[in-house]
Amino acid sequence: MKHAPHVLQSTHRGRPAWIVDIPAICTEKRRKKLFRSRAAADKFLRKGFSNAKEVGLRAAFISSAREQKLLRLGRWLEDQGIDPDAIPGMIGKRTPHPESSTLGEASERFLEAKRAQGSRERYLAKFRRTLRLFLLVRRKMSLAEVDLDAVEEFLGRNGYRPATRKSYRSDLGSFFTCCVRRGYRSENRSIPLWPRSSTRRPPGFSPPRKHGP
Repeated sequence: MKHAPHVLQSTHRGRPAWIVDIPAICTEKRRKKLFRSRAAADKFLRKGFSNAKEVGLRAAFISSAREQKLLRLGRWLEDQGIDPDAIPGMIGKRTPHPESSTLGEASERFLEAKRAQGSRERYLAKFRRTLRLFLLVRRKMSLAEVDLDAVEEFLGRNGYRPATRKSYRSDLGSFFTCCVRRGYRSENRSIPLWPRSSTRRPPGFSPPRKHGP
């Protein structure tokens, strides 16, 4: 099966080790699980593939941290009187918010959704800071008005360092992606056009050495 989890032989602290390589297509983020023996790695892989027949690859190979996060979200929904299994149907019947919604309104819904998912306060504070800076002069702007130029103008001002621009770009990317998924705007015209930032330096040029006579 293409892009399926598989076992790789490696070393760990100078000793033989086996790694189950789980591609990002399975869990949204590539991860590797280390085992001391090939038998243990094969056992983990067999169990995962067996479970995948019922729940799919993504659920079968989900990380423990992700699983706990989903469990917290499920409990929160049940506390609100919502059946987690009914969510897909509810999303399909939702009434999209018009694109006339302002950035301020959308940002509040975005942060509330993140909080409902069980996101930590430190994680929320990071998003809150980025959105507060971006919305300083745009809070009343409609979502339909936001384009790549508005995002790049924000990222290019104030002399932000490359690492800071990369962090803000990532936060805004999550925000606008959420706006599309939740029906706040029909399409995401900002994200696909963003150039990937590169930290690689241009290749250097080494002149040929001069050899003596």
